[in-house]
Amino acid sequence: MTTAAVPGADFDYCATVFGDQDLIARNRRSWAAVRMRRCLESLADVTGQVLEVGCGAGRCIRTIRHHRPDLAACGCDLSQSAIDAARRHRDGVVYQRADAAELPYADQTFDAVVVMDLIEHVPDVPAVLAEIRRVCKPGGRLHLHVPCGGSWLSVYRPLLMLGIDLTQAAVGHLQHLTRRQVLEHLASAGFVVTRRRYSMYFFGQVHDLITRWSMLRPGGKGIAGAAPAGRGEAAPAPVPTSRRFRFKHLLTRPLWWAIRRSMPGLQYLELAALSWQPLGSVGLCVTARRGS
Repeated sequence: MTTAAVPGADFDYCATVFGDQDLIARNRRSWAAVRMRRCLESLADVTGQVLEVGCGAGRCIRTIRHHRPDLAACGCDLSQSAIDAARRHRDGVVYQRADAAELPYADQTFDAVVVMDLIEHVPDVPAVLAEIRRVCKPGGRLHLHVPCGGSWLSVYRPLLMLGIDLTQAAVGHLQHLTRRQVLEHLASAGFVVTRRRYSMYFFGQVHDLITRWSMLRPGGKGIAGAAPAGRGEAAPAPVPTSRRFRFKHLLTRPLWWAIRRSMPGLQYLELAALSWQPLGSVGLCVTARRGS
């Protein structure tokens, strides 16, 4: 079994995965647009202050602020480079570097907290959810999205059984949760789930798998190819790197190009058709409220 790098405090997840982009166009036919529409729907009746924990370069909270200028928006992230990038946009959001397990905010500060693709990156999920509950007002809203890589339906599960962890190597996933585990963590932290929606069906998973594998090729931008924070040496390769093990060399280049081009559209179509039922899904989107 090979080892993989763990992202340090300077690892900018959003820039690595999505690039430092401005706003998410919620009316486009894309997975990012669907996620943003769901988030804005969850916040539709919220007033006051909203915090995004793990905001990266601020693309999500910046978009929320754009569509809901009435909300006082804050964002925090462990990565200083991500926070620096977010502040350059001058978008009216208050950004602060912070560890999700030690949030620098007073108790019961926020009317809503947004958490997008974060808890799979943290070593202690209960501690992070406890902090989120602490800074959320009683009855306050939590909007959470998490990929559930531990599901038996996940395309990553057979690879994990072989000791190959692409998601940890590419983007630093430390948790491979199931939907049941996510819901149990929320209940234990004192959140009451009011709405569930689903994502990451077959084509979504295949697209994700291809993206992660591409990030780990020589010259890719996965974290395993970079030196961990505070160290001068590169981490060991997380997956075989010889040409015969690379997916794209098993196919002709035109076919590989066609697959890469078609996957986002197929991902969106299946999400539009299936997002209200869990069968085949390994992605969970939850709206919850903090108990008293």
